[in-house]
Amino acid sequence: VRDLNTLGTIDHIVDILSAFTGGNQSLSMIVSEHERFYLPSFEILVKALQEKGVNLTLMREGEIRSLSAQQITQRSGGNILMIPESLESVTLRENLLGLYSKGDIKFLLPPKAYLGSKLLLPHLRNCTQMERYIPQTYHVSRYHDLPDVTVGKWVLKLGQSSGMKSVYFSDQEVFTEVLTQQSNAKRASYILQQYVEQRPYPLNVYDVNGEIQQRAEYFRFIAQFTKDGVVGLDITGRPDRAVHGAKDCTMIPTIVT
Repeated sequence: VRDLNTLGTIDHIVDILSAFTGGNQSLSMIVSEHERFYLPSFEILVKALQEKGVNLTLMREGEIRSLSAQQITQRSGGNILMIPESLESVTLRENLLGLYSKGDIKFLLPPKAYLGSKLLLPHLRNCTQMERYIPQTYHVSRYHDLPDVTVGKWVLKLGQSSGMKSVYFSDQEVFTEVLTQQSNAKRASYILQQYVEQRPYPLNVYDVNGEIQQRAEYFRFIAQFTKDGVVGLDITGRPDRAVHGAKDCTMIPTIVT
C-alpha cells in the first residue's frame, strides 16, 4: 500500500495498473505474514480499485507458501504487484523469482530485496558526495574494521528488519552485547551508523475524543526517487525517538505534485 501511495491519486494508480495488466484489469497482491495486521488497509484498497474497474486479489503468504510454481501462476493470473520484502518463506520467494525469470509472471514493482536493505548504505556512502547525506556507516562482521564506539553516539541496525526491530542505540545496555556478537559473524547482517541528533517538533493531532491537541514528535521521512526526481514521500511521527508505525505514531499522508 505504501508503494502504491507513492504513485499518486487513485485515478493515477488505476491508469498505471491498467497499463501493467494490458487492459485485463486483474492482478494479485501477496500479503506476507509480517503484513497481516495491515489486511484492513489492503481490503480498503481492494474496494477502492473495484469501484474503478480493477480487480485486485489478496494472496496470504500462509495460503500460498506450499503451492507449486504452476499453482502460483494459475492463482495469481500472472500479474503480481511485488514480492514483499518481509516475505518469510524462502521456498515461496525462490518460486516467485524463478517464475519471474522465465517470464511466467510479471511484477509491477520488480524484485528489489537488496535495494531495500540497510546493508547497501555503506556502499552508497562511498559514492561521490553521498557523505553529505549519509552519516558514517560500516558493515559489522569479523572482516570489517569498526570505529571507536566509545566516542560519539552510534546506532546498530539489522540490514533487513521491520520498523524499529533490531535497532540498538549506543546508550542502551544491549548495544555492546549485540555489537560484540555481530563483530564475530562471518557475514555482515548488521550495520553500525553514526547517530544523527534528533529533536522533536510540535504537531497538532487528534486525540481519542476527536479533540485537537499539540504534542512534540520525532519524525522519519522516507522518500522514493526515480531518475526524474522525488515521486513519493512517507512521513511518520512519534513522541519517542524510535520512530516507526507503532500504535502511538502519526502517519502523515503526502502527494507529490
